[in-house]
Amino acid sequence: MINPFELTGPEFLIFYVLLGVAVIAGLYVMRRIAESGPVPRIDYSDPYLLAYLRGGEIETMRVAAVSLIDRGLLQLHDGNLTVVDDKAIELVRRPVEAAVLRRAQAAASLHRFFDSRTIKTATEEYKAKLQQLRLLPDKNISGVRTFQLMTALAILLGFAFISIVAAAMRGRHNVLFLLLLAGVFCYIVIRRHNPFRTALGNALLADIQTLFQPLKNRASMIIPGGATGEAALLMAVFGIGALPSTKFPAARQFEDRRSSTTCGGGGGCGHGCSSCSGGSSCGGGGSGCGGGGGCGGGS
Repeated sequence: MINPFELTGPEFLIFYVLLGVAVIAGLYVMRRIAESGPVPRIDYSDPYLLAYLRGGEIETMRVAAVSLIDRGLLQLHDGNLTVVDDKAIELVRRPVEAAVLRRAQAAASLHRFFDSRTIKTATEEYKAKLQQLRLLPDKNISGVRTFQLMTALAILLGFAFISIVAAAMRGRHNVLFLLLLAGVFCYIVIRRHNPFRTALGNALLADIQTLFQPLKNRASMIIPGGATGEAALLMAVFGIGALPSTKFPAARQFEDRRSSTTCGGGGGCGHGCSSCSGGSSCGGGGSGCGGGGGCGGGS
């Protein structure tokens, strides 16, 4: 067997590129194997559960607000959300809707709406349910992902370090390309190791989008007013942009305008505001800044 550390400089760079590709592919395969399984059943009639699966808490907040506007319980005027009727809270049955209305009663501006801790807390039930079904990473899955990441980094950095030491012992110090390759591969591994959904969650979301494709195809026929709930389901599964703007003009102001700067899957600046695909906002559970606004404290 050939000792890779006895290869010449160019030969070792080729070997390291192949090693890096293999590590990234292996990380993907291991995650797929660890996170796959029978696709569970979830409540397809709950648009907020579907919205959380697709885009996290920020997307759930968007769908709830636009749904309430469509049903005439909430209105958006000059960038401010206001409750149409003070008794509206008594007319809704989902905690996230009640939380949105309470936030609007406090004269919430759109750019501060997405920073509401009250609404984010109301979405926690969806996160917990999806984690229980292994559709989103829980502590165990996150622990496995961390171990896989550490293993991948150990391989990449270990081979690079040993090669640099071996080169130094031979009086060779031209290791810039190797350092650049090591940095690139480590960056890719770190960015991709912790996506917002699990492999099982991705599979279920793909099934849901296939199931609701006929609804998307006839989006122009959806009648505003919330009588059927089709608008909320369409937003939940495909995003607010799937709604026809001519019939739902207020929805445009809730669209994710940060999609070009969304981050990776679930850590740091994570799964994307409306979707990284979900997801969004920044962070694994969807926390961060919502469509149109800056960050700041919220109620």
